[in-house]
Amino acid sequence: MNILMTGGTGFIGRELAKKIVSSGNKLTVVTRNADSSKNKLPSETKIIECDLNDTPLPKESFEGIDAIVNLAGEPIDARWTKQHKYKIKNSRIEGTKNLLLNCPTTIPALISASAIGYYGDRGNEELTESSRKGSGFLSDVCEEWEREAQSFKGSRLVILRFGMVLSPQGGALKTLIKIFKAHVGSPVGSGRQWVSFISLHDLIDVIMESLNNNKISGIFNAVNNNPLPNEEFSKGLAKKLDVMLLPCVPAIAIKLVLGEMSELILYSQKVKSAFPFKFKDSTVESAFKS
Repeated sequence: MNILMTGGTGFIGRELAKKIVSSGNKLTVVTRNADSSKNKLPSETKIIECDLNDTPLPKESFEGIDAIVNLAGEPIDARWTKQHKYKIKNSRIEGTKNLLLNCPTTIPALISASAIGYYGDRGNEELTESSRKGSGFLSDVCEEWEREAQSFKGSRLVILRFGMVLSPQGGALKTLIKIFKAHVGSPVGSGRQWVSFISLHDLIDVIMESLNNNKISGIFNAVNNNPLPNEEFSKGLAKKLDVMLLPCVPAIAIKLVLGEMSELILYSQKVKSAFPFKFKDSTVESAFKS
């Protein structure tokens, strides 16, 4: 296959790029800065420089393409100032719109990222792909993000709602490892809020399966089906790093420090997945090990 990808220089995109190329596929990556991207991607990668935040991808970019993987989006793990919230929203919604504006109907498949932030804060409710949308900034962003992806006119669309992606190379776990190694790690809030996660290795396999299996279509939660309370997640990480776990940090303190971004760690999302896949890292212990 010849695969066109956005978000190729993020920690998920870099790992996926290696997998795509090592599996014998051709890869084209759309990026805002071609020079800085060259050192982050396999040497065989074709690079198209285009800022999708404000510029549609030209129609000729799709020539010979068999599938698209859309991972582009401003990182959310920074304080949500008015400016950063604009970047989070614009990079996903306008980025997806500009990716697909000139996309021909002959492209067979689009695999597009979303997030379980779609469901908002839901306590102990078990959430599936058919659960209603929640409330909050991320929930609204995810709804619009998915709506733009659904403008795809090819034969097969797969939207993957990512849970917490566990990798020391990026995302929440990279930050948590630094905090826990500094011996100031602890559960947050009540510690009873549910954490739904997936290892980076499993996520890459889920995306590859979505590319290769023509029977897969629709919206799926990219989580490993074994959510656990924040307190248990924190205990597992402390044990793996062999560090002491401090008492819970009250929710009010988290909100004072992080502001609106605190929803990332205080919201409870007990999510299950209907994706037809056997997860290798089915527990938090195996995910941390991998």
